[in-house]
Amino acid sequence: MIAEAFLPSFGAGGIGGVAAFTFGSPLLFRGAPGIALSWPVILGATATSAGIFALALLPIRQRIRRPSQ
Repeated sequence: MIAEAFLPSFGAGGIGGVAAFTFGSPLLFRGAPGIALSWPVILGATATSAGIFALALLPIRQRIRRPSQ
């Protein structure tokens, strides 16, 4: 998701990062016995990171839509 700020992908990197975060989180502690992340924690962290990503994109979208002078 950090690469999104430096690449002209128009949100594809951020969306891919959120998807990778969501599907990769359950795999974090797969081999550790007795340790796991619950789905509410995963979904809460995913929603938070997606919200921060969306807030970061708002000024960029407004800048793109503004006519050049």
